[in-house]
Amino acid sequence: MKEEDEIKKQELHLETLSNKYEEGIQKLKESLDKLRESVDRLSSFTDDMKNDSM
Repeated sequence: MKEEDEIKKQELHLETLSNKYEEGIQKLKESLDKLRESVDRLSSFTDDMKNDSM
């Protein structure tokens, strides 16, 4: 019985870690999307600056 309890505890721990891992990946994806948007805006801005200077 004690082994079964230990196994269930470890399974729950693994599930918790898996959920945290998934949350972390989602946050990284969101941060990457924001970074891409910022790079796009900066690229547009620098393109506009180049065009204005010509």
